[in-house]
Parts: sequence; structure tokens; C-alpha cells
Amino acid sequence: EEFVGGMPVYCGFELDVLRSLVQYFTSLPEPLISPNLYDLHTAVLNLIQGKKAGAADALQLCSLLLPQTNRIRLHRVLRFIHKAGANPQLRLSKTHTNSQVLLSYITPSVLHPPGRDKHSEHEKASMQTLVAFMSQHYQHIFKIPEDLRKQVQHRLAAEAGSGQPEAPRSSFCQQVSKKQYEEEGRTASRRAIAALLDRIIADKSMTTKVKSQRLKLFQREYPEIYSERFPSEATPTLAKQDTVISNPL
Repeated sequence: EEFVGGMPVYCGFELDVLRSLVQYFTSLPEPLISPNLYDLHTAVLNLIQGKKAGAADALQLCSLLLPQTNRIRLHRVLRFIHKAGANPQLRLSKTHTNSQVLLSYITPSVLHPPGRDKHSEHEKASMQTLVAFMSQHYQHIFKIPEDLRKQVQHRLAAEAGSGQPEAPRSSFCQQVSKKQYEEEGRTASRRAIAALLDRIIADKSMTTKVKSQRLKLFQREYPEIYSERFPSEATPTLAKQDTVISNPL
């Protein structure tokens, strides 16, 4: 058993984390990009596919239309795709790049056509192209456009100087305190780690020995979350399994 940065490392650990992440986002009631904004984003996709300028700036404005919670989650998942995809020490597949694997599994939770569960291969490829572009430009996309900020400041200053009641300050997203932001991050992390524990328990491709080792490792690293799941026993009772079935991601 090895530890890197306080985190357990074992064969398949990265895939377990990715599965838990995918499970969390697929459990959300709707994709991170609201269905009513789907057409707007596909219009931006036409700019990307046509290699025209302005796509990143257009997405910058689109992001301001998202609900605050979705905007925070989208920023996090795009940053994750960008960083994990560029990590040379991480290998999620023998036949595909990290970015291809991440986009294949996470894109449906970011954007998909409203009103239907299935879509064509062409639509899948197009949506992955859009999400890939967003992950490459996520830092620019989630900045408030400078021109827009100046226009708002100028308008407010002009109204204040005319003696008229100052217009309420426009807010494109609901502001939260640093404490609330960090608390939401901790809650999401605990939920993802708990989902990882459930996945280890339910994984029928593991032998009893391997599963016991992983559960002991999990218990040592996350005792509070483990005790919530198994409050009255040291390790859960595991059914014997003699064979390991390859379960590709």
C-alpha cells in the first residue's frame, strides 16, 4: 500500500475516483448547462467548428446566464478535465488519452439535447468538441467581461450623478461567502468519497481479498465516513469471489 499526498494509491484507484465523479454528476436532475441554454451553446459550437474568433468571449457571456450552483460546478469540472487531461503521470486508458476518456464520460452531464435521452454519434462528437474547448479556455470563460463591467459602472455612475435613485447593482450570479463556498466544496467531496466506498463494496469484479484490503485502506484514511456507513462493525461482511472479471471503464 502506498500513499501520495495523504491519498491511498492502488491499482485502479484513479478509475474508482473517476467512476465516483461520473456517478455524482449523472445523479444530478439536469445537466450543468441548463436545457434552455442548449441552443445558445450549440450556436457557439458553430463558431468553434468554423474556427471563427469570438467563441471564448461568447461562452464567457453564456456562463453568466447559468444558475450560481451550476456555474460553480461547471467551473470545477472543466478545470478537472483540463488538469487531469494534461497530467503525464495519470493514465486512464491504454488506448485513449486521458482527455478522451474524461470527455466521453463527463460530457453528457455537462450538456445534452433537452427532451431526449439518446442522441446520434454526430451529436456526441459535437458536444465533446464544445466541452473540450470550454475546458481549454475555462479560465477566460469564468471571468466577468471587462467591457461589460465598465459599462455597468458607467451606467451606475451616470444615474448617481443625475440625482436619480441609484439603480440596484446588477448581479449575474448569486454571491456566496468564502465560508459557504468552502463548505459546499467539503460537502461535495464527502459525498464523492462516500460514493467511492459504496462502489468498492458493490464491485463484483474484485476478489474478497482485494476488496478487504481496499476497505481497510479506506477505513484508515476516512474513518468518519467509514463509521457512518458501518457504525457497528470494523469491516463489512463480504461474499466470497474467486474470479476477477475485467471491467473496463
